[in-house]
Amino acid sequence: MPAIDKVIKFLNDNKALKKGGSPWPACVDSDAQQCYRINWNTLFPQRRNRDNVNDLERWPGDDGGIGRLSSDIEGNRGSNNMTEQDLRAMALSQSWDACAWYQPIHYFGYDWGIFIREDCIINQIFNIARFLPLTAAPASSLVPSLIRASVYTYFLHEQYHHKVECLGLRLHVVDRKSCYLPYDVIVYGPSKGTDQLLEEALANADAYQRIWNEPYRYWIGDQVLSATQAYLKASFPYNPPGYRLATNYVDPDHFESGENVLHGQMHEATLTPSQPTNEWEIATRLMQSMFRVTDNIWTIVPSGRRSILPVF
Repeated sequence: MPAIDKVIKFLNDNKALKKGGSPWPACVDSDAQQCYRINWNTLFPQRRNRDNVNDLERWPGDDGGIGRLSSDIEGNRGSNNMTEQDLRAMALSQSWDACAWYQPIHYFGYDWGIFIREDCIINQIFNIARFLPLTAAPASSLVPSLIRASVYTYFLHEQYHHKVECLGLRLHVVDRKSCYLPYDVIVYGPSKGTDQLLEEALANADAYQRIWNEPYRYWIGDQVLSATQAYLKASFPYNPPGYRLATNYVDPDHFESGENVLHGQMHEATLTPSQPTNEWEIATRLMQSMFRVTDNIWTIVPSGRRSILPVF
């Protein structure tokens, strides 16, 4: 795991640090909002005492917001018999670009990280609850799992963007030229708003797949996990162009094929790479995180309101 200082120096020395050039917003404290770093180890404690996974009425520092969610969730559950119009409205209410984003190292330096709006976390909790069966446990006992599921869904999607940047960093070291910046300018940027935006489809599909694995499955529990995957699968087709094609990649084999194409897009800075995609199967682990991204996850809360999450 490289030190962030070395990475930033490497990018700066190679004229690949473009601070201020990102199309993504920056999280800035203002009269309208406050940015708080999530205490990840409190939200997802290291000690695995399964009896206590949902036995939390409050996080440390919460002002009772979790308790107030219970009654609202109870009235929302089991209402997943939705029309196409309902599903479209549900998907639009969870705009990926507006609700969460990744601030890349290439553009933000030390201010890199994952940022999630808390109102979107709460809204998504209600969406997931709609897919809980009426026979599931009482909402009051599932609130911590629902909060964790909502946070994890955004986190896993945005962490995939971090892994894409890490792919670009690794290729930069090998090729001795920036790969991430040309890819971002030539491939990602022009593809926004179209179904050619492969990275977003894979980010959605990656969240759908990985949330079933440990440690995510442990902290969410099977009832909420099933509801979360049902919600994601139902909403994907109504996501914006690019994002909506996640349904094409939820199968692991199709996901690997799509990711091989993404490797080529990054390496060659083109939508249609010339290198045979199956060659990327030999170069494994290129998409792994290079840093403890869980140390750099932030929630954005309207000013004057306390976060329902454990924050620093």
